Amino acid sequence: MTIKPISPDEVADQKLNDLPELVITTWNRLIARKSTGSNIIKITQDEIVAALMVALNCDRDTVFNSNYLDIEPIYRAVGWHVAYDKPGYNESYEAVFEFSKPKK
Repeated sequence: MTIKPISPDEVADQKLNDLPELVITTWNRLIARKSTGSNIIKITQDEIVAALMVALNCDRDTVFNSNYLDIEPIYRAVGWHVAYDKPGYNESYEAVFEFSKPKK
């Protein structure tokens, strides 16, 4: 048998290989643009969805259905600490991705 199950260490690489390059390019640009020199970079879900829609010339449903927001393992694999926070049932605030450098 030539096929084997994916290992936990291979997940980020597989996700990266499955995404169009413009998805990572768009994330990288927004991370760089939002960086202020502080340890935490915050990107709202609406900001990245809008940027991906423009870059890929697609609609909102395509962004979600294609998992273009599921980038945490990819960025963690290269050293970022990535957290995603969305409002709970009784909360009302914008969903946000937070990128930070791991503490040394």
